[in-house]
Amino acid sequence: MATFDVNGDLDNIQEAVLLPNDDYAVIITQDPVREPNKVMREEGADADKAGYNIILRTRVYDPEVPEAHGRMFTIYLPLPNDTDEGKYTPQGQAAKDSKLDRIKNAAGAFSGDGSGTVVNFEAGMMAVAKVIQKVDRNDSSKKVNEINAFAGLTEYEGPRPESVMDAFS
Repeated sequence: MATFDVNGDLDNIQEAVLLPNDDYAVIITQDPVREPNKVMREEGADADKAGYNIILRTRVYDPEVPEAHGRMFTIYLPLPNDTDEGKYTPQGQAAKDSKLDRIKNAAGAFSGDGSGTVVNFEAGMMAVAKVIQKVDRNDSSKKVNEINAFAGLTEYEGPRPESVMDAFS
């Protein structure tokens, strides 16, 4: 058996402090990627709702508020696929158009260009996101912070760091 000094009291661990529901400046911290969604990873490419997401890894940028600055959030932008044909959201919008609308909103907020057939995202781009408190999917007795993807993103017009590396050093 190995014994380790953990340099802390395991009986006195403070819970995470959630950010209040509010708008926060976020910065893309890594080059975005296109990855299979959870359904595709777990059930395969032929499963209903299998598809790809554009993944934006972001952090809150607010050096004046240390308890918020640096918090990490991931934004998932689902890409339309063939299985969206003939499907509609509960609000009556075509599934494909709903996904395109989210991508257009994000592209417009981060880069100012949400038009055409391609979008560009890169590390260092900034936008304003609505952060909410939500019941944790893995533990309904806890709450977590999450970006409200349906509230949309807006353009950020505040001060910017010289680089992503400078933002959190």
